[in-house]
Amino acid sequence: MSYQSDDMVWRVDNRYLGPPGKTLPFPIRTNALWVGLGIGVALFITLREVFHISFSLNLVVIVVFGTAIATVRFMRHVDPERPVRAVLRSALNDLRSPRQPKPGQPITLHYLPALTLRRHGPVPSHEELL
Repeated sequence: MSYQSDDMVWRVDNRYLGPPGKTLPFPIRTNALWVGLGIGVALFITLREVFHISFSLNLVVIVVFGTAIATVRFMRHVDPERPVRAVLRSALNDLRSPRQPKPGQPITLHYLPALTLRRHGPVPSHEELL
C-alpha cells in the first residue's frame, strides 16, 4: 500500500534519471546511489579480504548483483519520514538489544562481588562501638 503526500515538498524526491539526454529506464533515488556505493565497497572488501576471492569477472558479478539486492532491500525501509540515518540507527539498536534465551539454552549468571566497606582511619574495636 502506498500513501501519496499532498505536500509538494515531500512529493519532490531527489531522483537521478541519468546523464542529460540519456535517461535511465527507471528512476533511482539519490540516497540509493550513496547507500549502494557504500554497500558495494563493503561487499568488495569483505569478499577480497575475508573470503580471499581473487579479482576476476566472477567477483565483479557477485559484487554488482549483491550490491543491487542489498540496496533494494535496505531502501525499502527508507522514506521521507524515515531517512537513512534513522534506519541505520534502528538496525544497530535492534542488533544490540538484549534477547531472551531460547528454550534449553544454558543461562550464565554473573554475581556481583561482595561489597567491602573501607574507612579512613583506625577501625573501632567492639567495645568502642557499644
